[in-house]
Amino acid sequence: MRESSNHKLIKTALLAFCMLVLLGGGIFVGIQYQNWAVQPAAAPMEQELDGAAKDWAGTVPPDQSGESQPGIKIPGYASISIPANEQDVKISLLNPEENPCYFTFELVLDDTGETLYASKLVEPGKAIQEQTLSRSLDAGEYGATIKISTFSLKDQAQMNGANVKTKLVVV
Repeated sequence: MRESSNHKLIKTALLAFCMLVLLGGGIFVGIQYQNWAVQPAAAPMEQELDGAAKDWAGTVPPDQSGESQPGIKIPGYASISIPANEQDVKISLLNPEENPCYFTFELVLDDTGETLYASKLVEPGKAIQEQTLSRSLDAGEYGATIKISTFSLKDQAQMNGANVKTKLVVV
């Protein structure tokens, strides 16, 4: 009889211990959830304006935006010519004046995915006309994509983007 009394006491103590562990775990999870739930949404990362962007007075390339991006004009670039074996090149990367957003540009080789150039924010009505590529290219034709990302003028929140296919002619 004494043994069953000890056995009951051990069971009761073990049960009480388990209940305390579960209660403590529940309180911990509740506090963590409460801290997570009241965290403010992260603000968009502030980016810099590209100092190389200048006011654009030239003609605007044809709009490539289609109907999927109303209000944002995406310039087309059927082909781009640059000199062979030079890193400093002249490509007019334009954010049309009527756009309600900043642009960033990234020039990427299609075959390798290598980024040759990436800009900072370009304001509407401005263009970057001179770039320094990450490396020079040998003469030839290369498939390339100009990746255009768009960001709100108000808070730099990311908006739509576009990939403009082009032929990079290196002469």
